[in-house]
Amino acid sequence: MNSLRYFNNHKVFGNISKQCSRLLSSTKDPVTERPRTEKCVNRVTLLGRVGRDGEIRGTTENPCLIFPLATNFTYRKASTGEYLNRTDWHRICVFRPRFIEIARSIEKGERVLVEGSLSHQTYQDNDNKTNNVTSVIADQIIFLSRNANRQGGGEGEDNL
Repeated sequence: MNSLRYFNNHKVFGNISKQCSRLLSSTKDPVTERPRTEKCVNRVTLLGRVGRDGEIRGTTENPCLIFPLATNFTYRKASTGEYLNRTDWHRICVFRPRFIEIARSIEKGERVLVEGSLSHQTYQDNDNKTNNVTSVIADQIIFLSRNANRQGGGEGEDNL
């Protein structure tokens, strides 16, 4: 019961609020004299199946491997009680050169875990139409299963 009263006590939240407002009110760090920047988190973890073989884009100096990843979400329709499955498709981009060499072996249907950050770009095509693209920039890819027709196939983990 005491712990509930402690968390309901506004002194805890008031102190945090005071500390945050003090940090945000000053524009420079008192120790380094550099401008303050907010600390943010941009992390994505996806577990799904590869939609098609990877495709290399970009230049020879700056290659990029791109492949789609499907993730599933099961939900229950309230009106009928029926369970439905929704598939979301994610665009995965691999920029790290040593990852690209290993990731070229990614094939359709493989189950992979991708960790990275979310990136959003806007561009205009040749018809002056504005397009929005959201991608996951992969920092790590873990192969959770390999296709059976591949050499050394079967369950296992191969890390990138």
